[in-house]
Amino acid sequence: MAQVPAAEGARALDVGLERAAIELAADAPAAAVAALLAVPTAARSTGKPRWAAALVTSRHAAGLAALRDGQAGAALELLDDAAGDADGEVAVAIRCDAALAAVATGDRDRAAARLKAIAKLRCPFPAPADTQAVPILTAFVDGLNPRRAGKAVDRLAALAKSATGVSKALAGSALRVVAMSAADQAYRAGKLDQARKHLATARAVEVRAGADELAYDLAALDLADGKLDAARAGFAKVAGRVPEALIGAGIVADREGDSAKALDLWRQAKKAGARLGVLDDWIAAKERIFGGGGR
Repeated sequence: MAQVPAAEGARALDVGLERAAIELAADAPAAAVAALLAVPTAARSTGKPRWAAALVTSRHAAGLAALRDGQAGAALELLDDAAGDADGEVAVAIRCDAALAAVATGDRDRAAARLKAIAKLRCPFPAPADTQAVPILTAFVDGLNPRRAGKAVDRLAALAKSATGVSKALAGSALRVVAMSAADQAYRAGKLDQARKHLATARAVEVRAGADELAYDLAALDLADGKLDAARAGFAKVAGRVPEALIGAGIVADREGDSAKALDLWRQAKKAGARLGVLDDWIAAKERIFGGGGR
């Protein structure tokens, strides 16, 4: 195979580098990566350090763009490729971003391993996340294991108290998710007091998203405890936004002996799109007594 003349190779490399720079400036990092990989192998050798550095920068940017677009798997692959050719502070920054991508993939074991690998590093995230983000995310990932959720709630609660700035919001979101998981596990185990405690922790987090879900779960706990008045009030607060609350309200009515009201509420729940496998059976059973005409 004939070798590419040095001058021609240098020109091809310069064209590839310039094209990649233009694509990066246009916020098209994936195109920048493609432009660099399109440079002939022989041409790359005329300025390998420059080409390699540009590829690291482009892959890093492409990985972050993929992560923002919700493509965590693709982001992790790009960031791993970038980290493999980087060193020093650049490598640290990429490894930290790769750990975030690993968390976003939902693979608990992989995320835990990535976070452990950077635990002693100072990630170049905006302060105070540079020191607080990794411990928060580590506790969050650990809490995704149902058997560890309860202990993770305590760790996250402690971290949330000391967190500031963007880290406080991160800790709050993580605490809410893990506390809800811990509450679910406790509820399934019949430990209603623990479930209520974890739900109260989640409710105390100043995160508006999921407020309806929390209110519904608390009402369900009241129902399980036999506190019908509290359950009725709780379901009523969210019935307009959470169709399943109408099912709960119907159960309350049924337990109070008002079967006709229970049937009406369950019909409303079905019409609103509530999901419960036995709802049709409940409605059919009531209709055999009160008639099958819809309202």
